Amino acid sequence: MNLINNLKIRTKLMSAFGIMVVFMGVIGITGYRSMKGIQTDLENIFSVQMPSDRSRPRPAATAGGRAFHDVHRSRFGAVQTIR
Repeated sequence: MNLINNLKIRTKLMSAFGIMVVFMGVIGITGYRSMKGIQTDLENIFSVQMPSDRSRPRPAATAGGRAFHDVHRSRFGAVQTIR
């Protein structure tokens, strides 16, 4: 404890800021590695575990996807049914 009291204010402040920079660096590297892991997991989910719509057959109820696209809004806000 006597060693810390004998240091100049400048040395104490520089040491404290140095420690803070090291902590910030560790937090930044950890965050970056975590984000890369999340990105890899999301790419895995969307490319491997969830095949695209084109690769799986459509259910008969949608009839080529038209069940979700029967209603169309015109430029003026009126709802029109597409036949």
